[in-house]
Amino acid sequence: MNELVKIVLNSVDQLFGKNYVQLITYLLIALIGTWLYKEFRTQLLNSENYKREKYSEVLTILLELEYALNRFLINELEFSQLEENLKAAYPYLSYDLSKEVGSFSTGIEKKKVEEFVERLSAERNNLKYNQPNAFSYLSERSISRSFGHLFRTMLSPVLIPFLLTLLTVVVSFMLLYLTSAMSTVESVVKQYYLIQGVIDYICFLMILVGIADIINNQKVSSMKHLVIFLIIFITLSITAFLLFSKFIIIPTILFVCYGILLKMYLPKIIVGLKINNI
Repeated sequence: MNELVKIVLNSVDQLFGKNYVQLITYLLIALIGTWLYKEFRTQLLNSENYKREKYSEVLTILLELEYALNRFLINELEFSQLEENLKAAYPYLSYDLSKEVGSFSTGIEKKKVEEFVERLSAERNNLKYNQPNAFSYLSERSISRSFGHLFRTMLSPVLIPFLLTLLTVVVSFMLLYLTSAMSTVESVVKQYYLIQGVIDYICFLMILVGIADIINNQKVSSMKHLVIFLIIFITLSITAFLLFSKFIIIPTILFVCYGILLKMYLPKIIVGLKINNI
């Protein structure tokens, strides 16, 4: 044990020497980073557990409403009883379906109820398809959904809190660096590109966090386009970061490229996303 302590102390002495301010700074960063990671991870796990429980609750309520409507259609259920199911399901119905609930009455047309049941069934099936349930993946043959399940169960609880911690720490230090550097740079043009460079670094991390969140929430419509986007995005970013100090125009070019990439690929990657032309 004493030998281990000596090795650690010698390593610290070699890294920092007598610079105790630097040592304390790094220790504070490590402590703050560890605390942030723990908090983000706890929040993520609590959110996932709540979401899983809520999915089950909502699916049960919608199924009960569907059964009640079918019984109502064959006169096995009074409207007063159906009304209770409608009230229970109302907060979880889509906007279009919820608008029709107000028109339900004892004399409602059978065809209208049948159409409502059909749309309700489609809504429930879609919710069931997206339910975060490990059992549904046992017979899953889709590579994208299998990868999504692997990400949610094994990578997401580690990766997303880490990215959020990294983003928080980096943004904080970037802003401190920017505040300090701006006072030493006299040229307005250089100040602009300095600010733009900091924005690019922040955008890089935010896009990574956003992509991780998309995968975690099973909103990926095309895994092929996601992989292509990540390859282009990471290659472009690393190349640009290496050239920041050599060409002052690079930060602006990179920011524009980020906008073009997001507009080109996000509608192909995220389920149901549409970006209108400007």
